[in-house]
Amino acid sequence: MIIFLRNKRCQALILLTVLLTLGGCVLKTSGSTDNGEPEDGDDGRDQNTNIDINISTSAYPILQEANALHRFNQRDFQLDQAQPANPSNESIIVFFDNLLPAQTSDILDDDQDPSLNDLAIARTNWTEQRDNLRWVNIDNFSNDPDSPFFLNRAYRILNNAQLAQAISVRNAPLYEAIEDDIVERQLGVSFVWDLDGTENTQKRVDLSNDQFEDYQNYRDYEVLPNAEIWGDNQRFSEGSSLFSGIKRINQAKSVIEASLSNGRYSFDLQKINDGSVSLEDIPLIYSLVNNQRLAYVYTLNYINQFTLFISFDQTRAYFYRSPIDTEAVASVSYAVDVAAATITVNTDELSIENRDALQLSPHFKPIITGPFLSDDIDLSNGNSDAYYYTGKAYYTAEKSAVSPIFLFNPSAKQDIETQFLRWREEIYDDFF
Repeated sequence: MIIFLRNKRCQALILLTVLLTLGGCVLKTSGSTDNGEPEDGDDGRDQNTNIDINISTSAYPILQEANALHRFNQRDFQLDQAQPANPSNESIIVFFDNLLPAQTSDILDDDQDPSLNDLAIARTNWTEQRDNLRWVNIDNFSNDPDSPFFLNRAYRILNNAQLAQAISVRNAPLYEAIEDDIVERQLGVSFVWDLDGTENTQKRVDLSNDQFEDYQNYRDYEVLPNAEIWGDNQRFSEGSSLFSGIKRINQAKSVIEASLSNGRYSFDLQKINDGSVSLEDIPLIYSLVNNQRLAYVYTLNYINQFTLFISFDQTRAYFYRSPIDTEAVASVSYAVDVAAATITVNTDELSIENRDALQLSPHFKPIITGPFLSDDIDLSNGNSDAYYYTGKAYYTAEKSAVSPIFLFNPSAKQDIETQFLRWREEIYDDFF
C-alpha cells in the first residue's frame, strides 16, 4: 500500500509589515499573533518550481529505471549482552523509506503546475514480537496518530528583515518530480537530489555477490549499521545495486521553524523575550564573560530535536552542550547585520568532526533575528518590550561538506530484509 503525495500551490497570505521607530532603533511588527502561532494555517510548502542549482545526475530517471529506491535507517540497536542473551530484552528499530515513481492518474487542478508529478512514498518497519518477526509495509505513516510525522508544524520565512505570516503544514516530507529532478520539500525550503556520487563514493555500485558487512562502513560512511552482526558472511544477490549522492538546498532562505514543546509544535522555544530593542545587545546579554548561554533549539530530519548553548565575545560564538559546561566544544565567527535584522553564526567554519559532535547540519547556519514587536503592543505608553527568534539560514553548501545519501534498489532491499529476518529467527530459536 502506498501514499501519493500531491503538490499544492502555496497560497499563504503575507502580512504587510510596518516599520516603527522607537528610541532610534528600527522595530518590526510580525505577521502572527503575539505568541507566534499561525493565524491561518495552510497545508502547502514553498512552491518554487525552478531548479536554481546545477545538478550533475538527476534522480528521477534513476528512480524510474530501478522501479523504486530504498533508504535503510537505524534508530536503535540495543542487544542483550547476557549469556545467553535474551532477545525479549533487546531494542531494535530499523526501517526503510521507500520512494516509487508516479503512478496516479488523477488530473491536476487548474491552479496546479502540470510539471509537478506525484511521487509515492511508503515505509517498511521491522516489527518484533515472539513468534511474530516480520517486516511490515506502512502505506501512510504520516497519518498515523502515533507518528511524529502526524503533527502539524509551523514555519515563518524571514525576508528583507521582515517575518512572513506563519504557515502550518504536516511535519512530514513532501516529494515531487520536477522534470528529471526529485525535490524534497521540508517546511520552508526544498532540497534537490543529485545522485552523482561524491568525491569518495561512486554514483552506482554493483553489489552482486558482495558481503553485507563490507557496507557497514562504505568509504568511511555508515550505510548498513551493524551488518557485521546480522549479515555476517552473507552476500547480496545478482542485480543488487547501491546509489549514492547528496541532497542540496535549492534556494537560500532564512526560516524560523517551530519546535516540539509539551507535545505540540510551537515557536515558544525559538522566541527570546528580553526587552532589548537593539540586535547588537544580544551578544552582550549572552556574553562569555558573564557566563550566559543562549539556548538554540533546532531539529534535523523533521523529528530529531537538539539543543545547543551559545555564548559570545566580541568576535566569536562558542558552542556548549549544556548551560553549565565551562569548556566549549568549538567556536566560530559571527556577523551582526542590523539592516537585515540578523545575527548569523558561521558554522560553515566548523570542521566536519566538530560539526558532527555538535549534531549540526551543513545545510544551515544558526541565526537570531529581531527585534520585533507583536501587533497588539501600544507604543503610546512607551512600551519597548521586544522579542527575537532563533532560526536557520539555509544555504547551498559545497558538495564536499554534505554527507551523502545511500539508496538501494529493490533487489538489495529484499536481500537485506531476508537476511535480517533470518538472523532474528535464529536468535529467537536459540533462546526459546
